Amino acid sequence: MPRVTLARIVRGVPVERTVGPRGLLTLEEAAAVLDRPIREVRKDIRTAFLPARRHEGRLVVTVAACYRFLVEEREDGEGACAALEEMRRTGQRPIPYERVRQEAGLE
Repeated sequence: MPRVTLARIVRGVPVERTVGPRGLLTLEEAAAVLDRPIREVRKDIRTAFLPARRHEGRLVVTVAACYRFLVEEREDGEGACAALEEMRRTGQRPIPYERVRQEAGLE
């Protein structure tokens, strides 16, 4: 399982801490680990793609949850690439998102 070393400056002094899979990360730290803006991390939590919980009144994410999120994201991307390649190979054309929404009755 993954371990993460976080570095930051506290009162002008560089401080490092190593966090194991069960270690708790603030949203700012999770954003750094996931390499995305905090607003994206909040959106991923709100849509339940990234599990979070409250600890001492603050929203936190475990290192293991970040790792699983990145693995699932990579697998989804690989699956999408494989599906697109299959469509190209067979000559199928993708269906526009707007048409899918219309046919599903969402518009």
